[in-house]
Amino acid sequence: MYGKYFKQLRKKQDISLKDAAANVISVSQLSRWENGRSNISFETVINLLDNIHIRANEFIMYCKLNPTNSLTHKIFDAYQRKDITELEHLTLNQIKKSKTSKNRFDLFLAVAAANFYFDLTNIRLISKFDILKVKSILSSTSYWDYYYISAWGNTLAFYNPAFNFKIASRILTILKKRTPLEFGTEYYTWCTILNALIRIIPEKLELAKKLSLKIDRTSIPKPFLSIRIKKRFMDIYIKYQLHESDKEELNKFFYSLENLQLIDLKNELEYFLSNTKMKN
Repeated sequence: MYGKYFKQLRKKQDISLKDAAANVISVSQLSRWENGRSNISFETVINLLDNIHIRANEFIMYCKLNPTNSLTHKIFDAYQRKDITELEHLTLNQIKKSKTSKNRFDLFLAVAAANFYFDLTNIRLISKFDILKVKSILSSTSYWDYYYISAWGNTLAFYNPAFNFKIASRILTILKKRTPLEFGTEYYTWCTILNALIRIIPEKLELAKKLSLKIDRTSIPKPFLSIRIKKRFMDIYIKYQLHESDKEELNKFFYSLENLQLIDLKNELEYFLSNTKMKN
């Protein structure tokens, strides 16, 4: 899936297969990955990116700008633009399609679209029965690939903290065993686990603290800097809400982000701070 994007970036720089693969994997292995005939581990992709002078976050953003499903792209686009009318239209159409097709992917996409609509409006367009069907599928899943991780990650708002904690814990166990994941899958997995933590914080603070400790025991990969920074902020915020630190520590954190010129990240975390209402 991601090999083709690596190939595009390699060719744009006129870097040969031999040079791109140097000291990492064989030329034939790289060729197979680029042409979608095999997968390689996250660590291998990081090393290959060094050979073509691309940073991990740049590669991830490049992949994001090349959506593989046009309907998924339309749903995300409407959500990001906060176009509630368009998002409602797409969601209702997808719900109808899922009823007709009886296809699991169509059901996942319908619940995901409804999740994004709910996030903007607090209105649930999809039935509790459909949500429970997805929840049941996720509960019985033992093989967590991108397909199932995205099904969970795009429907987080419809689950209670205990369920999101349970699924996050399962996936962390897989990551702790260092089961090889494809590059984009590993990044998305960590984003989803962090999003689950963010969802749990205002609902069940002690459970959020427990999940945070589980994340620490697994360790977020160093190249995922923005995820590591967000995780550090969430730790400080949890301590603050548990009265284990004062607001000065949060202010210092924002000051550090400003000094590092990470303004977008600072704005994102400030938005979280101003819009999160604790229910504990």
